[in-house]
Amino acid sequence: GVNLWGVIYGVHYFVPLMLQHGEASHIVNTASMAGLTSGGNMAPYHVSKHGVVTLSEGLFHEFRQMGAHVNVSVLCPGWVDTK
Repeated sequence: GVNLWGVIYGVHYFVPLMLQHGEASHIVNTASMAGLTSGGNMAPYHVSKHGVVTLSEGLFHEFRQMGAHVNVSVLCPGWVDTK
């Protein structure tokens, strides 16, 4: 759903503009601690957040190899009790 595809669509739209612009740019994607761990009863959520982390890390390395001036970070906030 939107957890992963929202990030994919955002990157798909903005990265070409950043590369064309040629100046230093920074992408900050938001995942969660679920992108760094796994646990029961929430597998689809963990999968989507792991996808955001992996996409972000992959783009970081691809831009470095290209010599592009686009940096990538992924924010992984901790758990929040929403009761």
